[in-house]
Amino acid sequence: MVVLEFLRPAGSVSAEAMIAMRLFRRRAATVEIPPDILSGIKAGILVCTSPRSGSNHLAGLMASAELGRPLEWFGGRRLLELPDYPRAPRAQLLRAVTDGRSSSGIYAIKLFASQFAQVAKKLNLPASLPNPRYVRLTRRDRLGQAISWARARQTRRFRSTEINDTPPRYDGGAIVDSLERILMENLAWDGWFAKNGLPTFL
Repeated sequence: MVVLEFLRPAGSVSAEAMIAMRLFRRRAATVEIPPDILSGIKAGILVCTSPRSGSNHLAGLMASAELGRPLEWFGGRRLLELPDYPRAPRAQLLRAVTDGRSSSGIYAIKLFASQFAQVAKKLNLPASLPNPRYVRLTRRDRLGQAISWARARQTRRFRSTEINDTPPRYDGGAIVDSLERILMENLAWDGWFAKNGLPTFL
């Protein structure tokens, strides 16, 4: 209730969250994984999160533990970093369960609610993925998360290993915008987890 009251003055944010959750209700096409790919898969892990939540750090830990390679296989940075990366959700799904798989047979995907909403227009992701498990990753310090995201978007430096000479500057409007988007992402995930009876842990 507190979150909804906070969102109400922003006007469009709660409406966008509702639209995202309605997208999750659609039953789009289910993709059949080819048998030669399916035979090498034991399970999958979907890290359901929002930007600047610590997901890159978690992805590194999971990769080192042979728990897949949880990258943004559905759009996101793959499209920016790899010019030949496929745009079609079906092709992205196949990349996720192959390139996102470790030698243990576990694939992993990092997914923002906004990315999920886009994929849901074309295919039924949960029904298409073999043996999926869900991890809900959130960051308690929402303001710190918003500041981090606003800074990253401003400097185009999303990882510590990236180099960019653009100095950050204070932008209150960008921080508020980032905070609203983060809250919208979390609301959409909370609604989808509740609708599908998936437990979350604090």
